[in-house]
Amino acid sequence: MYLGPLVGLVGIALVLMAVGMQLLVILEGESHARRLASEVDAGRRELAASEERFRTLVETSSDVIWIVDSTGMVTFVTPSSQRVLGYESGDCVGSSLWSLVHKDDVDLGRTAVERAIASEEIVVVEWRFRKGDGSWAHVESTVRSLLDDDAVQGVVVNSRDISERKALEAQLIRKALHDPLTGLANGALLRDRITLGLARSQRGAPCALLLVDLDDFKAVNDTLGHAYGDRLLGDVAARMRGALAPGDLLARLGGDEFAVLPAEAC
Repeated sequence: MYLGPLVGLVGIALVLMAVGMQLLVILEGESHARRLASEVDAGRRELAASEERFRTLVETSSDVIWIVDSTGMVTFVTPSSQRVLGYESGDCVGSSLWSLVHKDDVDLGRTAVERAIASEEIVVVEWRFRKGDGSWAHVESTVRSLLDDDAVQGVVVNSRDISERKALEAQLIRKALHDPLTGLANGALLRDRITLGLARSQRGAPCALLLVDLDDFKAVNDTLGHAYGDRLLGDVAARMRGALAPGDLLARLGGDEFAVLPAEAC
């Protein structure tokens, strides 16, 4: 039997199969490339969205993030510095952080940075920063050294303005230690000062306390009313305060009773 044509057909079929397989490989490669390109593009979009979210969070944050070197030189600050403290970020970079810190708090800040560098732990510090308008802001900061981090190479000072909280604390302390009618010290503050005075007297310093009350004050309330009596107490407190030396403590103990703790005698 003559098999020449059959062999030829088989050869052609094998060639076509080989070509088909190559085409499949090419098509699969192109499909894989398209999927890979799509995944890369999606990753880029996700990264861009993440960067945009981060930038928005940084710009609207109530915190100011400083990056300083070991000497306190500012190498980076977030744009929130303008909104929180009144400084453009570009105005701060290249300047010393200590130039913005209250002179009484500079040593406190330096110690916090040194501790953070030495311990590689987060250090919390409260200090005062000068704002762009010249006023002072009470600031709470967390300080962490990332000098060994190639992406940062500095000490991160994350700062938050706590001026409102400090003002409220001071107001609450004042209310707790002062008489609401006259504004004088109350019994709690007087007792605290007496305790300190007695501790000094044990070391040889003298201590004295003057007690004052108003005669027939009840008759004023009974005849003219409590409102008039309150005005009289306020006027008496003001006149007594004006007659005392600086440093003397004048307290209202209640009713028409007052006490004077002289600074020089205790």
